[in-house]
Amino acid sequence: MDRIIMYGKVDLNGKIHLPSVVNFEIKRQNETTFQFLKRLFQICFLQIPIDCDKHVENYCSCFKTDDRKVLKLVLNITAITVNSEAEIRAELVYRETSFYSEIRKLPIVYDSETDSLLVFVNAQSIHTKQTNVTLNDTRVIILSTCREKFVLGCELELINLETETLLKSEKEIVVYNGNFNGTTHFKLKYKICNIQRNISFSITI
Repeated sequence: MDRIIMYGKVDLNGKIHLPSVVNFEIKRQNETTFQFLKRLFQICFLQIPIDCDKHVENYCSCFKTDDRKVLKLVLNITAITVNSEAEIRAELVYRETSFYSEIRKLPIVYDSETDSLLVFVNAQSIHTKQTNVTLNDTRVIILSTCREKFVLGCELELINLETETLLKSEKEIVVYNGNFNGTTHFKLKYKICNIQRNISFSITI
């Protein structure tokens, strides 16, 4: 699972001597207010400086720096589509007063292959819920293209799994014409942002 790691600093400026609380809040695109950031119903909750440099299995943590007045906060958040372009901020609670950090915006998080790639066999679409296509015509046109937001640096390879043969390799778009009988299995390998992925499908004539 891909993750997004964010770093921040808390500068106590030598004025806060009592333990304070830090938590993270998130506002997703469909929300109007910030909410506590939770994972498996667990709120990211740190007592500083007490929790700093402790070895804890948590998705938020605190570390001391060479400057005793400055602490480093780390947030480890899962890169799922619901968090795409969400806004994150940290809250420092000292006594009864809250101090908020600058708002950081998460990057765009794309979904699985169907969000990054379009695949058609003749007029039928290939996607995660339909990976088997039945045709009446032995002449087959396989078309695959990267969606517009992925075009730059997108590389495609169409492979016949029956013969382990590379049928075609192109950038951005692949169009392959062929004649098949029976059932043939294919793999479409593609690289987006230097990450190798693939989608498999079959054609039955």
